[in-house]
Amino acid sequence: MLASLLDVNNLTFSRDDQCIIQNRFLSLNEGEIIYLTGPNGSGKSTLLKLLANLLTPDSGKIRWARSYLFAYLSHKISIKHFASPVENILYAANGYQQPCSLPVALSLLERLQLGEHRCALQERNTVSFSFGQQRKISMACIMASNRLVWILDEPFTGLDEAAKAILNHCFQEKVKQGGAIILASHLAPAIYHQKIDL
Repeated sequence: MLASLLDVNNLTFSRDDQCIIQNRFLSLNEGEIIYLTGPNGSGKSTLLKLLANLLTPDSGKIRWARSYLFAYLSHKISIKHFASPVENILYAANGYQQPCSLPVALSLLERLQLGEHRCALQERNTVSFSFGQQRKISMACIMASNRLVWILDEPFTGLDEAAKAILNHCFQEKVKQGGAIILASHLAPAIYHQKIDL
């Protein structure tokens, strides 16, 4: 039986007297992908922020199996624009208390189709890269965290079809290794185990 990594019970959250999340239950297990879908403003990003402890619920319980279990990717670019891509990955890994070497950082970027820019990845400011490339760099930071669970908000935004396919492959590898993902996206991942409409 797969171990439960996250249990959410009767979760409710309001903002400005408007109920955004109401009486929500969910459970995330090892080897699973939960796909959150729904129109803009339906509460997908809010739910992910609640799970990542960035917001406090009005009521209900969010129970992680243990501490330091997840890494969170915002739908906004949240990397250091005046550091290089490699520096961003090393900073992120350090923040997640996960050792990361230069070869590992470069291999993560290569895996996400940025390997042809090897010198630039170490020398150029991230702000000089395209939006899609910055999204790849952000995802590489999550991968460098080595956390068991990835919480991802619109991970496919700004990616071309080839990059989306590579990211889907990374998702499949993650869950095969016993990890888990909960993501919100207007584009469905290639595989998922639960779909939650908000």
